[in-house]
Amino acid sequence: MIHDALKNFNQYTSLHSRFKKVTDFLFAGIADIDVGSHDLGEGVIAMVSEYDTKNVSEGVIEAHRKYIDIQIMLSGREKVGICNVDECKKEPYDLEKDLQKMKGDVEFITLKPGYFAVFFPSDGHMPQIKAGQKSEHVKKIVIKVGITGNHDH
Repeated sequence: MIHDALKNFNQYTSLHSRFKKVTDFLFAGIADIDVGSHDLGEGVIAMVSEYDTKNVSEGVIEAHRKYIDIQIMLSGREKVGICNVDECKKEPYDLEKDLQKMKGDVEFITLKPGYFAVFFPSDGHMPQIKAGQKSEHVKKIVIKVGITGNHDH
């Protein structure tokens, strides 16, 4: 898991051959991007959504096997619970959705505009949790980076 300022993202491009595609997308300007799915090519998809953050009791820990998640907050704040998948009780994996739900203990980071988090397959994450006492309306980009095929590992 990586949590850093967005201006530093280019320092991580060597981690995966497709991260360069993400860097090009980010620095082309993302402030006014439309809600919806944007195919960036080479197995990289940017999904833009808006929603209201929720109570931790409503959160779900998830992980993915086929994609690395890069989560970027455009407006608003949210907490994201994080854990190692090996320390969680796993529910059956949904191959079609590339979704592994699980239960376990999490620690929290706060995503806010100008910051990002990267979640690898070993990183359980519980997004969309309210950062303060009140729910906030947020706009976020989740960039799904395919880990199979053209990669460095």
